[in-house]
Amino acid sequence: MEPQTPNRQGNFPVSMSNIDIEAPPTSPPAATSPEQLVRRRRGREEEGGNYSAKKYVKKRLPILKWLPAYKIGDIVPDTISGISVGLTAVPQSIAYADVAGLTPEYGLYSSFVSCFVYIFLGSCRQMTIGPTALMELLVYETCGENFPKCVILVGFYTGCVQFLMGLLKLGAVVSLISDPVTIGFVGGASLTICSSQIKSFLGLTGAKGDGFLDSVIKAIENIKTAKLGDSLLGLGSVIFLLIAKNMKDYIKSPPPLVSKLLWLLALSRNAVVVIIGAGIAASLSTSPFALTGAVKKGFPPVSPPQFNLPPFSNSTGNSTSDLNFWETWQELGTAPLTIAVISILQNVAIAKAFGSGQSIDATQEMIALGVSHVVASFFSAMPTAGSFTRSAVNEASGVRSPFGGIATAALVLFALSFLTEWFQYIPKASLAAVILCAVLPMIEYESLWPMWKVSKLDVLTAIVTFLASLLLGLEYGIVIGVGVSLAIYLVRPVRPKVEWTIVNAEEGEGRGSPSRSSSVDRLLSAQEGEKEGGDSIPSSNSIKKYHLIKPEQGFSFPSVDAIRTKMNKGALNHPQIKVIALDCGNMISMDYTSASALSSLVKALKKTGKSLVFIRCQEEWLEMMRNVGLKEPEFYNNLEELTLKRFI
Repeated sequence: MEPQTPNRQGNFPVSMSNIDIEAPPTSPPAATSPEQLVRRRRGREEEGGNYSAKKYVKKRLPILKWLPAYKIGDIVPDTISGISVGLTAVPQSIAYADVAGLTPEYGLYSSFVSCFVYIFLGSCRQMTIGPTALMELLVYETCGENFPKCVILVGFYTGCVQFLMGLLKLGAVVSLISDPVTIGFVGGASLTICSSQIKSFLGLTGAKGDGFLDSVIKAIENIKTAKLGDSLLGLGSVIFLLIAKNMKDYIKSPPPLVSKLLWLLALSRNAVVVIIGAGIAASLSTSPFALTGAVKKGFPPVSPPQFNLPPFSNSTGNSTSDLNFWETWQELGTAPLTIAVISILQNVAIAKAFGSGQSIDATQEMIALGVSHVVASFFSAMPTAGSFTRSAVNEASGVRSPFGGIATAALVLFALSFLTEWFQYIPKASLAAVILCAVLPMIEYESLWPMWKVSKLDVLTAIVTFLASLLLGLEYGIVIGVGVSLAIYLVRPVRPKVEWTIVNAEEGEGRGSPSRSSSVDRLLSAQEGEKEGGDSIPSSNSIKKYHLIKPEQGFSFPSVDAIRTKMNKGALNHPQIKVIALDCGNMISMDYTSASALSSLVKALKKTGKSLVFIRCQEEWLEMMRNVGLKEPEFYNNLEELTLKRFI
C-alpha cells in the first residue's frame, strides 16, 4: 500500500477500497433561481426576528419565565409568605397614609394594586411593592395635608418618568448616587419621618409640622397638650415591637413549637400591636386615645388621575379655579423625578440584597415600577416602592416566586371589604409606633466608622447629605449630596496618591519603606533632613540609585501638575540621583495633556543630566508621547530589565 499524504485541509483521505459503503445515487443539483435565494433569506430573517421578539417579550414579562416552571408544591409556601407579608402590609399601609397626609384607605389601595402588577413584571421574587415611609414623606412635602388628587397625579407622573427611563435604559443614573449619599439621605429622611410622628405619638393638638425643624418646633410649643393615654400607649407599643422582634434571638434553643410561635410573633408584630390597641379602644366607652377615624369601605373607584388640580394651599395667587396643565407642573416641580429616582434606588438595592442566584435587571425594575405607578394611579393609589421590611418578611417566610403577591393583595382586599369598620378604632399612637420602629433601623450610623477608616471625604459627603436633607428638605438633600459626591470624585485626581521610593540597584531594594501619601513632600523633606544631618548618600553609590515613582491611578490632565511638581522637587532634593523611573503599572489611561507634560519633562530633565524612564508602559501610551514630540521614550518592561541595562 502506498503511503497516504494529507490533503490541503490537513486531513488524511479515506480509501474507499478499504471500506464497504454503498454510495448514494447521484443526481444533478437542482437549479436555484435568484427568487428562491431571496425567499430563503427572508425566511431565515423572519425566523430570527420571531426568535428575538420572543426573547424580548420573555425578558420584559418575567412571568413567562417562572410560570411554566411553577410547581403545585410552591403554592403553599408562596401563600404563607403572602399572608405573612399582608399582616405587615395592612398596618404599615394605614400608617404610611397618615405620613402622606391622607386617610387610611389610600394606603390600602396602594398595597394591593402594586402587588398584582409586580407579579407580571417583577424580576425579584422577594420584592414586595407598596407604600413606604420615604415615598409618602416626599409626597407630603409636595402636596401637603389631605390632597389626594395631587398625590395620585404625582404617582402617575412618577410612573411615566420611570417607564421612560426604563425604555431608554437609564439604569446608570442610579450609579451617580453613591453609598455615602444614600446613607446620609436615608438618615435625614428617617429623622424627618420620626419628627412628623411626634404629634400622633404623644397625642398633641395643633397643626402638623412641615419638615424636621418645623415639626420639632411645633412639638415643643404644644408639648403641654400631650395626652397621658396616647403617650403610654405609644411607648408601650414601641417596647412590645422591639421585644417581639428580638425575642427569638435571645431565647437559646427553644422547643420547636415555641420557636415557631416566636417566629410568627416577630412576623406579625405590627398587626398584633395594632389589634391590641384597637381592642383596648373599642372596649372602652370613651377612648383615651386619638383614633384613626372612619375608613372608606370597599374597592377603590377606578378613574384616570385629574390633570388640572385645584390651587395648592401654599399657592401665592388668589384664584379659586383649577390650575391648567402647565400650572400644575410648575406646582409639582421636580417631585415626580425625585420620587422616581429614589423609588428605583430602593428597588435595585432590595433586589441586590435579596436576589442572590437571580438575574437582577435594573431596567426591568424601572419598567415594573413605572407600569405599577401608572396603573395604580387609576385606582387612587399613592406612589410606591420596594419595602425592605416586607421584603425581609417575604424572604424569611420562604417565598418561592412572585406569586406570593396574590395572597398579599387578597388579604389587603379582604381588609378593605370586611375590616374597615374596625379600623376606625386603631389608635394613632400605635400607628406612630409602627412607623418609628420601621424607620429608625434605617439610620446606618454604624457605617460611619468603617467609612472614616476608608475615606474621610466619604464621611463628609454622608454628613453634608444628612444635614441638607434634614434642614433644607429631601429634594435639596439628594441634589446637594450627589453634587458633593461628584465634586469629590472630580477633585481626587487633582491630588493623586503616589508611591515614591529610592531604590538601590545593587541591593534591589528601596531606601526605607515605600511611602503612600497624597503628597510626597513630607517624605522628600525627611530624606533631605537625613542628608543634612550627616546621613548623606555617597557619590559612588548614588550612581547605582534611582527614584521609583508609582502613581496610584490614571495619569490624566487633572493630576499632571501635581505629579510633575513632585518629580521636579524630587530631582532637586536629590541631585546626585540621575534616573527617575515612572512605573505605569497602575495607570489605566493617558490623555494629550499628560503625554505632552511627560514629553516636556523628559526634555527638561535631560538638560540637567537626568533621565526619566518608563516602566511597564503600554505601547499606545508610548506612541502618544511620540506623537507629541518625544522621539524615543526610554522604556523597560520591568524593574529587572532597568537594573540590567542601566546599572550593570
